[in-house]
Amino acid sequence: MTVSVLGIDVDDELVGRWRGWLMPERQPFVVPAALIAERAWRDDRSAVSFEVADAFELYGVTRGDAIVLLDHGCHRYRC
Repeated sequence: MTVSVLGIDVDDELVGRWRGWLMPERQPFVVPAALIAERAWRDDRSAVSFEVADAFELYGVTRGDAIVLLDHGCHRYRC
């Protein structure tokens, strides 16, 4: 099956990939590295694909910051 996006026919597989890039189950957040240690989280920057990094504009994340992947089930203090 295909859908029309901006007048272009797009198949379901590509639409599914777009959803994964733009609305991943685990969303990336840039947080200070100190918060990582405090919350016992881990820096997940190596798990972020180029497409997700681009969609969320994760450019120039410094060593003083970390990228954490959180899902809807994660609450404020523990994941």
